[in-house]
Amino acid sequence: MKSSVVLFLGFSILVANAGENLVANSGFEMGTNGWRAWSRDVGVLTTSLDSQEIHSGRFALRLVHHGQKDWSVEPAVLLDVQPGDIVRLECWVKAQGSGSVSLCASTWDKEGRVISWSAGDQTASAPAFWQHLGTRVIATENARQFQPRLIGYGPSEVWLDDFLAAREGNLSQLRAANLPGHLVVSNQVLAVDFNTRDANFSARDLRVNRTWEQKAFSSRFVVRTATVQSNQIQSLVFDAITGAELGMVAQLDSDLPEMTLVLSGHGECPSSIPLPHPFASAAGDYLVIPMNEGISYPVDDASISPMRLIAYGGHGICMGFYGVTDGSRGHMAILETPDDAAIRIDRIDGRLVVAPEWDSRLGQFGYARRIRYVFLDRGGHVAMAKRYRRYATEIGLRKTLSEKRAGNPNIDRLVGAVNVWCWERDSVGIVKEMQALGIDRILWSNQQPPERLRELNDLGVLTSRYDIYQDVMAPTNFPRVRWIHPDWTTNAWPQDIIVNRRGDWLRGWGVEARDGSLI
Repeated sequence: MKSSVVLFLGFSILVANAGENLVANSGFEMGTNGWRAWSRDVGVLTTSLDSQEIHSGRFALRLVHHGQKDWSVEPAVLLDVQPGDIVRLECWVKAQGSGSVSLCASTWDKEGRVISWSAGDQTASAPAFWQHLGTRVIATENARQFQPRLIGYGPSEVWLDDFLAAREGNLSQLRAANLPGHLVVSNQVLAVDFNTRDANFSARDLRVNRTWEQKAFSSRFVVRTATVQSNQIQSLVFDAITGAELGMVAQLDSDLPEMTLVLSGHGECPSSIPLPHPFASAAGDYLVIPMNEGISYPVDDASISPMRLIAYGGHGICMGFYGVTDGSRGHMAILETPDDAAIRIDRIDGRLVVAPEWDSRLGQFGYARRIRYVFLDRGGHVAMAKRYRRYATEIGLRKTLSEKRAGNPNIDRLVGAVNVWCWERDSVGIVKEMQALGIDRILWSNQQPPERLRELNDLGVLTSRYDIYQDVMAPTNFPRVRWIHPDWTTNAWPQDIIVNRRGDWLRGWGVEARDGSLI
C-alpha cells in the first residue's frame, strides 16, 4: 500500500449479536466518525458529506476519485471469525464516471496476513441511480478476521449510504442433523455419488475405471436436505453468498453414461450462481472449449489466465458445451439452457478446470436451469463434437448444406470458397484477377454499392458484408455527433433495446459529440 493516503481514522473491534448492524454510523448521520478512506495515489480522492443526494436520513458520503488506480472506504468494523462464519454486507451506492465500485471485505489469517482484498465482491451495475449492493462473505478454513469495505478503481464520483455488516451464523448450523454423508445412484456403465457435505458429485465410468470428482471453488453452498428416488438425487442447497435456496435434481439415465442436473430457485439473484462445481482435472488432460472455431487448453499450462465466457453472445463460447479429456476418455457438459449461462475457467490444485455459472434474469433466478453431463470412454474431443451435433439436431439447430440448398442453390458456390475481406475500391478488378489465377469460388465480404454488387454477382461471386445488430443511437442525437455509423440499427430505437431489472436501457460505449462530450 505504498503512496497511500488515509483521510479519517477511528477503528475498533466490535462484537454484537447475530443480525445486528455492526456499523454504528452506518448512514453518516454523525459525519465521518468511525470511517476512513484510502487511495493508492496521494491527492486524487476527496470526501465530503452530502445533504442533497441521499438515500435516507440527512446525509450520505460523497467520494470523488480522479486517479486511475484503486481506492477504498471502510467502516470501523473488524470482525473476528471462525471457519464457516457468515457475514452479510449491504449498502446503497450511486456512482458515475468510468471507474468501478464494489462492496466486499478483506479477509485475514491468524498471523495478520491478507487472504483476499475483495472477498464476496459485488459490483455496481446501474450508473447514475441509487443501487442496493448486497453480499455474504464466508470464512475460509484459515480466515480469522473480516474488514468490510467499499472499493473502486478508476475515475468516479460515488455516493454511499446505509452501510450494513451483520453476522448470520455458521454454515454448520444450516445442515440437517440426520443427513447422510453420501447418496449413490448407478446404472450398468456409470456410478454417481453425491457428497452432501460439500455438494460435490463424483462419477465413476465403469467401462474405463476412471472416476471424475468435483471440487468446489468455495464453501458457499450447503446441502440442507437430500434424498434418493430411483435413479434421481433430489436436494435442497443453500447459497450462503446470495441467500438463495436452490432445488437441485440429478437424474441418471437408465442406460447411458449421462446425467442431467436441473437447478430451480425463486427470489432475488444479485450475482451469478456457480453450481454445479467443476470436475477436477488430472495431469495430461486438456479442456475443450468451443470458443470461435474451437480451442483446447492443456490443464497444466501455467500461461493460461482464468476467464469467464458467456454462452449467449459474442466474446464467449459459440456452442453450448464444454469438456475435459485425456485425448480418449473424458466428460462433457451440454448447457441445455444457455441463454443466461456462462462458463468459468479457473484453477484448482494448480490445474485448469471448467464449470457453469447461471446469470440472473432481471435480478431473479427465474426459470429452471438445466445441464447435461456426458461421460466418454473413448474418442476425445471428436466424440464430444459428435455428441453435441446429435443434441443440436434433436433441438432443431442443425441444418446441413444439402438441406439449405433446397432453398438457395447458391449454397454450392459457398463450398470451398475463399472468404475475401478487402476494402480496395476496385473490387471487380481484383475478383477478375483472382479468377484468372484459378480461384473460381469467392465470397466477397465487404459492402459495396448496388451496381458493384450486380457486377460481382454476374461474375459468379457470392456477396455479403459484416453485419452486426448490436449498436443503436437515438436519432435525436444525430445532429450532435460528428458522424453517423452505417451499422447503427436506428430502427431499434427505443423498442428493441435490452433493459435491466429497473426498466432502464443498457448503455454501451460513448460516442464523441461535436462539443467534445460523450453520448
